[in-house]
Amino acid sequence: MEVLTTRAAVIAALAVLAAVLAGWSKPARATTRWHRGLREPRRGGGVPVEQQPAPAHRTPGPLRRIIAVGALGGISVLTGTIIAIILGYAAVWAVVELTDLLTQ
Repeated sequence: MEVLTTRAAVIAALAVLAAVLAGWSKPARATTRWHRGLREPRRGGGVPVEQQPAPAHRTPGPLRRIIAVGALGGISVLTGTIIAIILGYAAVWAVVELTDLLTQ
């Protein structure tokens, strides 16, 4: 038993060391590499961009917020009901299967 726990501890330590060493390198940086000698990057060209002012943000009114809270509550109740039904059927199935195993 002691050998198994010692081996498990050694494997866990090696896994932590491997994770530390894997994250040790520097992150990649976006650099410009010129493969055919040193060149200056091209200036100009590209796509012309027209900047226009964006419309100001308007916060939703209180009625819209109340509707959103009600819809979110309804969705959460529906999701909880579905999860409860699935877990209930799983529990019933497990009890039936286990009692069948006991009667054999």
